[in-house]
Amino acid sequence: MLIYIILAAVFFALVLTIIKLSSQQIHPLLGSALFPIFALIVQSIAIIIAKIKGVNLLITQKGIYFSALGGLFLGLYAIFLFLALSKFGVTKATPAIYVSAILISFAIGIFFFKESFNWINILGLALAVVGLILLFLRF
Repeated sequence: MLIYIILAAVFFALVLTIIKLSSQQIHPLLGSALFPIFALIVQSIAIIIAKIKGVNLLITQKGIYFSALGGLFLGLYAIFLFLALSKFGVTKATPAIYVSAILISFAIGIFFFKESFNWINILGLALAVVGLILLFLRF
């Protein structure tokens, strides 16, 4: 549903804003450790509500493995995101990080998941890179 994308974008923008604000008030390593603790509280409440509503929460051994691996990468991402935002402005660091992540994810999708792409996709990636270059140009 489109509302999920909209809400994810809104909360993501708020997270970046709060990280920038907190990185000036707490060491980035401490901030990146505290954020997931508070996120775990919110996620735990969501799980409890889902269980109360009778939602079948699928869990497999592979699911646990991939979640653990994802948690490892999420932890590393959080550390470097806090460090980046403590040194650079939100308007520079955020686009650089996410355009780079889009390029890497695109390559992973093609080479590991054998996803298809076309010239419009390549044009979109090229425009994102051009946009990133324009953000860093100084006139």
